Amino acid sequence: MFLRRVMALTVALLLSLTVGLAAASAEESAAFQEVLKERVAKFWVSPNFARDGTVFAITESWPEVGSAPEGFSLHRSTDGGKTWTEVRWLIDNTYRQPEEIASVHDLVFLPDGALMLSGTFSSGEEFLCRSVDSGRRWEKIETNSGALLNLEAAGSNLLGVFRIPRQDLTVLRVSFDGGRTWSDVRTDVIGYDGGLAALDSNTWVAVLDGGKVAVTLDGGRTWHEAGIRLAGISAGLREPGRPVQMIWGRVAGCVEPDGTKTAVACGPGASAQVFISRDLLRWEPIDQAQFELRPKYSASRVISVAAAPGGLIFAGTPDDCVLVSEDYGATWKPVTEGVSDEILDIKSAPAGDSVVVLAATQDGLLRMEYRKQQEAKIPEQQPGEKKQGEGERQPDEMVAPPVKFVVGQKTYRVGDRVFNMDAETFTEDGRTYVPVRYLGDALGTEIKWDGATQTVTLIKNNVTVKLVVGNKVINVNGQSKQMDVAPLVRGGRTYLPARYVAEAFGYRMGWDPAAQTVSVTK
Repeated sequence: MFLRRVMALTVALLLSLTVGLAAASAEESAAFQEVLKERVAKFWVSPNFARDGTVFAITESWPEVGSAPEGFSLHRSTDGGKTWTEVRWLIDNTYRQPEEIASVHDLVFLPDGALMLSGTFSSGEEFLCRSVDSGRRWEKIETNSGALLNLEAAGSNLLGVFRIPRQDLTVLRVSFDGGRTWSDVRTDVIGYDGGLAALDSNTWVAVLDGGKVAVTLDGGRTWHEAGIRLAGISAGLREPGRPVQMIWGRVAGCVEPDGTKTAVACGPGASAQVFISRDLLRWEPIDQAQFELRPKYSASRVISVAAAPGGLIFAGTPDDCVLVSEDYGATWKPVTEGVSDEILDIKSAPAGDSVVVLAATQDGLLRMEYRKQQEAKIPEQQPGEKKQGEGERQPDEMVAPPVKFVVGQKTYRVGDRVFNMDAETFTEDGRTYVPVRYLGDALGTEIKWDGATQTVTLIKNNVTVKLVVGNKVINVNGQSKQMDVAPLVRGGRTYLPARYVAEAFGYRMGWDPAAQTVSVTK
């Protein structure tokens, strides 16, 4: 009996050590490496990063500590930020030296492949330039509208935040012709990179003067306040005759595979001030305890944020650390390997089965390839165990638990388990509509979203289903079938008619009018 107990304790100890080492290995696998050893003022990641791997960075030249930068240089990477090449300033067929560039305000990638860049020459002249050859040559565009402090691509349109000359006033404007002419939108949007995020042509999130956050879903025609206020910090020494310049906070966002949008905002002037929204209407603060990295210390401040599809959020702190959430901010873990300075800016971009994260510090640019940790792993087959299919039913042959959606509720059931949604099931024209993200999850499908064509693709095993918003046709494995209703977008969410999708994957759908419940069974 004693020997059995000793053996059992030994086995338990070995198992715990194995699990602990595996967990430690998973944590340590996330690490940053320095890829550009120069002081990076700003950097920008291509929206087509997964395909072209393009990143641009502006570096500063500092002759001595405590002085102002004496010039700015442009660097480009085409391999995902691993290696870099300096690109000489060629503006209007004239080579410019770094010291001729007094500041670079912003850079943006346009859908047609062109680049737009704004800044100030050492002479004091403001400039807006366009490049169609990846930054090799730039052509100035006359605006005569003041300093263009912030640029964003909103679909095929261009957004810009201008500082009006001789006034302490910033104006958000939109251009429909590539920056040649501009129309006013509103006057209180702050003017620095990270103060404005355009998630598509109509959906913009903006930080306002004073720290409020506002959202538009219709291209700037109407706005609603997010109901949050970001705590700011001073941007530097006060200039004579001008008010203190403030950095109120930053916003970032991403479009999920099902077309829904996630946004995150941070205020650098308060500990753990991060807000997250999954519908751009309701913003939830994160749990401050998640940011208390060191005992007896207050929670970390967050200076910059980035978001990637699938619930990934990255927060840059001044505590030599990047905080990462894989579940839309519910839980966080620190990444400190390779980080030895304050994170001034952070951006992320999906690339294959990982997300590339780039972070700027005082001394250089850091890079990390982050892979989402799997919650569970399939155990390897042990000797003597049966292979799948040997006397067992295949997954498709097993009896799937029923799935139930109730009209007007933000939950659904799979068997006895209850799952939360951020949108309600509803009926219209005699059909029940379910948010595509949750319908796909309930049926176990892979979901893809093409924002350009407004197409939803659901894939499971050997079945591929495609639907287009506003189109009454469902395509199953290349075969088109007419529906009597079409997918639609409501409240920033894409909804699908449940019956047609369920039946396409071989499920049966039932309707209980008394309980207002849709049941999906195999």
